[in-house]
This record gives sequence, C-alpha cells and structure tokens, in this order.
Amino acid sequence: MYNKILLLSGIGWSSKLIANYLVSKGYEVTVIKEEKIPIRLLLKNRILRIGFFKVIDQVLFQVIIVSLLKVFSRHRINQIMKRFPVTNICFDQSIKIFNVQSINHPKVSELLKRLDYNLIVVNGTRIISPEIIKSTDKKIINTHCGITPEFRGSHGAYWAMHCGKSELAGVTIHIVEEGIDTGKILWQSQIDPQKGDCFLTYGYLQYLSALKGFDFVIGDLMDCREISPSLVTNESFSRLWSTPGITDYIRGIVRKVY
Repeated sequence: MYNKILLLSGIGWSSKLIANYLVSKGYEVTVIKEEKIPIRLLLKNRILRIGFFKVIDQVLFQVIIVSLLKVFSRHRINQIMKRFPVTNICFDQSIKIFNVQSINHPKVSELLKRLDYNLIVVNGTRIISPEIIKSTDKKIINTHCGITPEFRGSHGAYWAMHCGKSELAGVTIHIVEEGIDTGKILWQSQIDPQKGDCFLTYGYLQYLSALKGFDFVIGDLMDCREISPSLVTNESFSRLWSTPGITDYIRGIVRKVY
C-alpha cells in the first residue's frame, strides 16, 4: 500500500502545497528539499547551454515582464488560491524534512536507501541524475506543468498558448526515467485559462488540476491498475522548452495569442 510518500522537493510554494495535500489525504509524507540554485551558477550554466544573448533575453523577461505581471495578477492569483483544497503554503508540522544542497548530492542516494517509503513524488527540483534514479527500486512520479510529449521542459501552458495550441495547456503526472519529461504518462488534464490569466497564473491553474490527479494516480498505483492517459497527444511534435525571453513574449502579444 502506498501510504508512505517521499517528496523530492524544490523551494517553491507548489511543493509545500502538494505535501500538505497528501497529508490531508492521510498519507505519511517525508520531504527531501534541495536548496535554491545560486543565481551566478544558474546563469553560467544557461549561458553554456543556450548562449549569452538568449540568457539576456530571458533575464529581461524576468526583470521587466514578470515584475509587471506580479502587480497586475495579484487579484487573479488570490481568486485561484481560494479554490485549492489546502491553502497552507508552509510544510505541515507532521512532515519530516531533510535539507540537501542538491537533489543530485550523494546524500540523497543514502537517504533513498535508508528512509521508509512506498512511492516517490518529484516536484520543482532540478533534473534528477541517473545515479539518483537508480538508488531506489520504488516508483518515482513527477508533476510536470505541461502536456507531454509536446511540451516538455519549462512553462508548458505558456508555450502551448504561445504556439496556438490552447487545447494542450495543462498538466501531466508521469513516471520518472532518465530522459527529461519522457517517462510513461499516468495522468493528464487540460486547464481552461480565463480572461485575466497570464504567464504567472497558468502555473496556479496547473497545480490546482494536478492535486486532483494524485487521487487517481496513487489510487491506481496502489491497486496495480493499468493507467491510460486521458489526452491524445502527438509525439512527432515533442520539444524541450525553456524560460521565454522578452522577444518571445512581445511576439506573442503582437500575434494576440495570450
């Protein structure tokens, strides 16, 4: 029975929300939480991966566009948060937390071998290394803010809207394997953005939907039932997306896609 869940967590609010939701459903939850990636290291890695000018484009998006959206989206975010079955964004007092520098630190392998759990849930961490995945024989599932295989990587709902594929703005729960968001799909759900929704609010809608998904996925895994995804997707369109740049966002405004 999957009554003991280990959450591999990033620093974001969504991991706390998921942990508390699982506690509210009667699961015993333990958390391994990684620290925030230092901004200098993050920028350095991105420059090496995608180039200096693309990173500058992304930084301008964060500094200008996201800052403005934070101001104009407060009311809408509060509206969505009221719909969550749990609203506490601090870890429940019953949850034991192990802090690690990185989810790929050797200490995590030791914890995976030592702790008592039936299922691993991943949310908001950096990409997990094959060594960590191989450290356990338990199933590992991930909450992905996008519909796979089309929108792997970051900000899947935003990119679906940007590409004119609003029907693929949603969330996926899938098995974790060595590829990035390529594991077997267990559950998917669309979101329905309303007037006033934007880059910042899509994530809240996705996690509101994802919580419902856990009820189905964990229940099916407990009963050893075969799980089939609810959406028909197109593997030939599969692509790994990243943080948008300011030019991407302006291009979307001009095309009136969001």
